[in-house]
Amino acid sequence: MIDASRLLQSDPFGDDEDIRRLYAALSWEAGGRRTRRGLVGSVIVHSAAFLAILFGGVSVQRPVIAPEEPFLVTRLPFVPNTSPGAAKPAAQALPTLSTAPPVEIGDGGSNLKVELTGIKLEFERDVGNELPKLVKREKGGLVLLTRGDQDIADYLFTAPDWKLVRGPVSIRKDYLLLMDPPEDWTIFRELETRNGIPSGKFQGGAVFDLSYSDCITKAIKTEAISSHKSDGTVVYARLKLTLDDPCGVVGTGVGLAPKSER
Repeated sequence: MIDASRLLQSDPFGDDEDIRRLYAALSWEAGGRRTRRGLVGSVIVHSAAFLAILFGGVSVQRPVIAPEEPFLVTRLPFVPNTSPGAAKPAAQALPTLSTAPPVEIGDGGSNLKVELTGIKLEFERDVGNELPKLVKREKGGLVLLTRGDQDIADYLFTAPDWKLVRGPVSIRKDYLLLMDPPEDWTIFRELETRNGIPSGKFQGGAVFDLSYSDCITKAIKTEAISSHKSDGTVVYARLKLTLDDPCGVVGTGVGLAPKSER
């Protein structure tokens, strides 16, 4: 037992070394008052962190979630469905330029041969003076030529006012319809008289664009088929000018080559 009365003495411990050691232990301050307070605070903080971990769950690890990547929209090329039962898209018609002749008369004259360079053409009398009207409509011209020369015109009369162009004028690139004698046509008689051109000296003719030859071919074939002459080669044709026809000309007679010459 420790005698309390001994604590009131100047040397409270006396010779008792055990009491001296006990008192020293109870009065020890580690690093002073501030250090002791810091140590106590550290213990409290760490204790609180430990308790939070302990009661927060068994594991403190959370799955790491990667940041979301932007959503990309890829434009894929169209691939048509080629399976047997797939419906096919409607084809789009493309514009085309027609290269067919402007005139058609059907298949009735499939064995009929019409070569304009080998046909003798004649015209019925132009009672209604249709020739100048047709030439104006087709933007052609009238010519007077030296007999035997169908490439060079001595006189050219241009529509619509029949202005005179003195030759020689080349007409090789035009389609020529001969009208001989020109004095049988009212318009030629008028032009010869107006311009002081001697009558009976020249051949008359009308010149058109080369495409107008299709109209002449159509008129001949139509007349041949209607006359039941659809098998053979045409060597003669008689034509009539009329503005009632889109081409301005119709056939009124056709002659075929003899069978021995076909």
